[in-house]
Amino acid sequence: MENKILDTNILVRLFMQDNQAQYEKALEILNNADTKGYKLYIPVEVVVEFEYVLRKVYSIERSEIAKDLESIVQTSCIEFIDNNKDMKLAIALCPLLNTDLVDIILFARAKNLEIGIESFDKDFKQIQKAYEEISKN
Repeated sequence: MENKILDTNILVRLFMQDNQAQYEKALEILNNADTKGYKLYIPVEVVVEFEYVLRKVYSIERSEIAKDLESIVQTSCIEFIDNNKDMKLAIALCPLLNTDLVDIILFARAKNLEIGIESFDKDFKQIQKAYEEISKN
């Protein structure tokens, strides 16, 4: 087994394909994990940095970033180091909101732990409304 943690730059190269050599290497890493049966782990910090880089550096729309994150969730050889359930909920909420991804992840973690959040940030009310919407489905 060769389980590994992925850094943000691997994900950025996979999705942006703006450096051919690095894109091919990143694709090889993903394919090797898939065919050889080992896991690639992504910590929450990498997800946050990935979203930030795509939004701020590459000017990618949030809805497109959410699709990229959803494709990561669907990849069988990739798991989140932090609670998978938290990250999946946060990624489901992401395209519905224009709030910081960190706040969305905090909300998801609090929901899954069944505890509240103390904050001066009013965005949590918007996140709660989005959560109620997706919970209806």
